[in-house]
Amino acid sequence: MSARTAKLIGLVVGILVVLPLAIGVGGWYAATEVLKKLSNSPSGPYGQYKPNDENLAVLAHARDSKPDGAALYSHYCANCHGLEGNGQGWTPLGKYHARNFTGEPFKFTNAFNPNKTGGGNSSDDHLIDLIRRGIAGSPMPAFGTYMNDEQIAAIVQHLRNAYVQQEARFLAKKQQAKIKAEASDEGFDPAIDWSNKNLEKWWVEAKQEIAAGELLAIPNPFPEPTPERLTRGEFLFKADAGLGCSKCHGPNGAGDGPQAKDPNFKNANGMKAYPRDLTAGVYRGGSSAEDIYRRVVLGIPGSPMPAHMGPANSPTPQDDLVNVVLYVKSLGSKAK
Repeated sequence: MSARTAKLIGLVVGILVVLPLAIGVGGWYAATEVLKKLSNSPSGPYGQYKPNDENLAVLAHARDSKPDGAALYSHYCANCHGLEGNGQGWTPLGKYHARNFTGEPFKFTNAFNPNKTGGGNSSDDHLIDLIRRGIAGSPMPAFGTYMNDEQIAAIVQHLRNAYVQQEARFLAKKQQAKIKAEASDEGFDPAIDWSNKNLEKWWVEAKQEIAAGELLAIPNPFPEPTPERLTRGEFLFKADAGLGCSKCHGPNGAGDGPQAKDPNFKNANGMKAYPRDLTAGVYRGGSSAEDIYRRVVLGIPGSPMPAHMGPANSPTPQDDLVNVVLYVKSLGSKAK
């Protein structure tokens, strides 16, 4: 082998070894610079869900002063929910969707809407509890591991003051209508798509979404799951003459009902809806009988899950609602 050939081979080998390393280092540096620009790199407890040094420093400072809801939100919540509370964070969530506080209702609530036709705006203590324990089966962790109730309460007040506003909800509804119209064959026409009738309707809906509703009364104590109650609950779950739960959740509660297979089965934000597999024993809104009762009675606003109160002239008896809850909970209790 000639000296020239050896040098050429050495050069090629050097390029193959050094170039990927340089690209890797350069990519890491570029990603680091991008993260620095995102609200000073808020480092919420995602990924491993473990506090790091920065988290602990924020907590130590917060304990020595009045909690700053905006700062805590930026540090812990903006990763998914966005700096503007619009659900446009930078953490990849796969099929999951972070709540857009400015344009979407709270999904898991404990109160009626003003018309008592389903779920409305949650109470502060309910939101605090939800943030504290997280949402099982989703990327949202239990923030009670990282913050005390006073800090979480400060975040809730920040949500109320900065994002959950009638005007924000109204503007979001206008924007959604525009996007939908632009994607249609007819195109967007403000005179039609933003007609006075629609604007008035959206303004009323926006007010209803943020108004504090009357709390749902929970049976106390909650009845025990007797064989008779479970049999009645199973009938109501499966029968069309009952609550019709099996249409979405499937005949055995595995989340495989005919509605779930419909491509048009979507949430109000246009994203695909996934009925809960009740046999897995994972309930995103809470696993107690009281939590499940709220979901059955109030529904899940913004999703295809309806409220099951029945019309005013023929309400579903509370005892039947309780029986369905007990049956649903029994499905989850079989999970291993």
